[in-house]
Amino acid sequence: MSNHLSHLHIGSFRGLRDLRLEGLGKFNLFVGENNAGKTSLLEAILIALAPGDQENWDRIFAIRGASWDLPTRKARWLFPRTGHDPSDPLGLIRIQAGFGQDEESLQVRWGEESQKKEATVLKVGGREFPNEITHTVIHLEVEWTGANEGTKSGAIEYMDTTQSVGRRWQWKRGADSSLSRIPVRNMAYLPPRAHHQPEAVAEAVSACVRSGTKGELLQFLQIFDDEVGDLDVVVDQGHSDVLIQHRGLGGLPLHAFGDGMAKALHVAATAFGVAGGILVLDEVEASLHHTAQTPFFKALRSVADQLEVQVFATTHSLEAVDSTVAAFADNEDDLVAYRIAKKNGATFVTAYPGHLLRETRYEMGFEIR
Repeated sequence: MSNHLSHLHIGSFRGLRDLRLEGLGKFNLFVGENNAGKTSLLEAILIALAPGDQENWDRIFAIRGASWDLPTRKARWLFPRTGHDPSDPLGLIRIQAGFGQDEESLQVRWGEESQKKEATVLKVGGREFPNEITHTVIHLEVEWTGANEGTKSGAIEYMDTTQSVGRRWQWKRGADSSLSRIPVRNMAYLPPRAHHQPEAVAEAVSACVRSGTKGELLQFLQIFDDEVGDLDVVVDQGHSDVLIQHRGLGGLPLHAFGDGMAKALHVAATAFGVAGGILVLDEVEASLHHTAQTPFFKALRSVADQLEVQVFATTHSLEAVDSTVAAFADNEDDLVAYRIAKKNGATFVTAYPGHLLRETRYEMGFEIR
């Protein structure tokens, strides 16, 4: 079973309609204006990689919106609208994906939403307050068809429970066991500022240490600072952090080296965790100074080649585009850029394979973003 996407057809998802990505490469860069649909493309890719996996849907819900927002609210916005009125029925999510010779198709229907309310009394400090508890249940009805596995179907369920006093809420989830038979491909997603969470970076580095790839991770860091001699994960008062052993400065926590080092380390450590799979990066240039972008993309390309990792990334930075072109100068066939644009409410994609991207940027000076 191939783990890499060769092409993708988004029939309908969020605001995207009949969008085709052909000739996907080892490194795929999405560019375009704000609200053009770049993040929607990443979300559609994540769905295609594991449509029956509950944790994958949770990951997609977390990409946008406040962390406290309820999954039932977030889920509605994944579905295409059939009209302009919020009360209009929701359309189907429809995605077709090619993994080498394997073709897979997916459709997801918004299941019926139901609510159950109960009146209670909340006691606080000897006083009683009227309180209404609301249970909201939705079903995401998934139907997936693979070339060799046939059709699998089932529902993913979310239940939100809210109360009127104190604005408290909790949510539960569940999935049909039949969905577990849909393939889950090895992948990872990093939002723009995931490296601002020391625990997440430390967890990714710890996984590299356990898997025996710490040496390769150090080589990646030494591209940015050749005085880096070693790294460790330390725990202080229950919190994990990465400690860098620097030949000139001694032992320092990762945050002392700035956002760029943290971003590079988190991306590299995450890539080592998805060998043979797919790495999805939103706003890949975030926190990287333009002078660090060329070595970063060269190092990322080296790691991706070594581990056979396919990369999908979005960027707003022209420096990032040019740095990516420079990183693939000796093998342009591995690089494809896609310009996403909206016109009259429709979304269009223009593909720029590596050689065409170079000619467009360097010889014509075209502002591809």
